[in-house]
Amino acid sequence: MHGIINPIVEKLSQQLTNEQKEKIYHLASEKLKQDYSDGHFSLLCEEIIRTYNDIFKKGEKPQTYEDFVQKISGISEDQFQKFLAQSKNFKVRCDELGITTIEDFKNKSQEYFERFEKNQLRDLIFKIYQEYSNRPNKGTENFERFVLAKFSAKI
Repeated sequence: MHGIINPIVEKLSQQLTNEQKEKIYHLASEKLKQDYSDGHFSLLCEEIIRTYNDIFKKGEKPQTYEDFVQKISGISEDQFQKFLAQSKNFKVRCDELGITTIEDFKNKSQEYFERFEKNQLRDLIFKIYQEYSNRPNKGTENFERFVLAKFSAKI
């Protein structure tokens, strides 16, 4: 996927202003920023690929706070502690919010979601994918042309 997406994002980057590049950084989730660099290029490449894989291949939808609460509601203390021990990045995020137990996590779920899970960049990319899927001129406009024509105006 990177072989397809990276060249598109390179061309797109040439069209974007510094303000738009900065906005991409601010729209990305903190979790994505921890896993990848803080530059707009890698964040945008990765989020385009992840959005495609999660939403179109797996059939998921962009995560809301309600989805997040439902996802964590069935986690036991043992499962939470095991994941905390296994995932360095998750531990760092929890430490930042003073979360040490599943109860803390549930009590601070809104703050955790807003800070680390909320992904406005994914929401934007999802809308662009939807527009692309529903475009009238499917035979003549490929994904690259569509993104290059539409993305800058949306950011």
